[in-house]
Amino acid sequence: MSTAIDSLGLYNNNPYGLYNPYSTGAVNDDFMAQQMFQNYSQNSGAQTSFQGLQQPQADTFEKSGSGLSTGLKLGAVAGVGTGAGMYFFGTNPVQDGKFNDDILKAVDIDVEKVSKQKAEQLFANKKAEIFQKAGVTLPEGINSENIKAYAETGKAPAELKAAMTQEQAKAIHKELTEIDLKEIGKKAYNETIEQTFQGRKDKLANLQSQRTKLEALADDADLEKFFKENPKTFGIEGDEKAIEAEAKKLAAKYKNKAEAVADYTTQISNQEALVKSTRETLNSKVSAYYDDATKSLKASAPENIQKAFKNFKWKSAGKWAAIAAGAGLVLGWMFGGNNK
Repeated sequence: MSTAIDSLGLYNNNPYGLYNPYSTGAVNDDFMAQQMFQNYSQNSGAQTSFQGLQQPQADTFEKSGSGLSTGLKLGAVAGVGTGAGMYFFGTNPVQDGKFNDDILKAVDIDVEKVSKQKAEQLFANKKAEIFQKAGVTLPEGINSENIKAYAETGKAPAELKAAMTQEQAKAIHKELTEIDLKEIGKKAYNETIEQTFQGRKDKLANLQSQRTKLEALADDADLEKFFKENPKTFGIEGDEKAIEAEAKKLAAKYKNKAEAVADYTTQISNQEALVKSTRETLNSKVSAYYDDATKSLKASAPENIQKAFKNFKWKSAGKWAAIAAGAGLVLGWMFGGNNK
């Protein structure tokens, strides 16, 4: 835990670590490659995937002499998973000067770092509220153990006794120990995720889904009832009473369906602009490490960007190689197969 959060020594656990999926350890960036080669080998170049088509086992079209051979070559190119084979099948990480979204994530917000910063600030705000409400200023060098000892035994450094009474120390100590660090961590993490590129894209998708449901309503629909019956769609959580209250609050914002649809249309437009600007910003960061002339990363590219390109390459190869290989075999069979 950072010094800021631990300055009062209240807890030893990380309040945000429980909500951070990125802190589970490093991932082998060769995993996709290993899976690709393993699957490709097991399928003998994807031939077994097309056995049901009963293609000939050998090329017997003497005049052409290139049917199945061509198919195998196409399959082999795709099986390599790099260079022209990869790009030909639509897996180029750069198209029209724009990098694939999976690549852009490598230079997006550092979720763990930003979550920690947000958690620290939220915790600091909670502490400030407690001391402000008590009307006292915490002396420099005083920690939670000092306050606890003062509250329980009356023993404390002179500067602490000068800053507050024992009764104030008891009240402050009680409130400090009641701060919900798990809730702070969850709030910090969720706020951070909402600021990420993927989070902004997800929000856009949610808004579009919400508008679609609203558009399907009758013009005179009961909006409060509608929101109450569709809590998950509109991000309403809690028990029945809480859902009912939130549904009522949301419905009160609109006079009718048309007004609700218009509002969501505005929200979607704003979110689309935010996603676009975020994509452009991230694209600029990645492009600084990409040599457009050689279509490759510069040697100065940081490790996270190198891994992003490598993972994208193998992910794409794993998805397309078998398809390409199989397609190549079928093309060879169709255009160069037995004509007898």
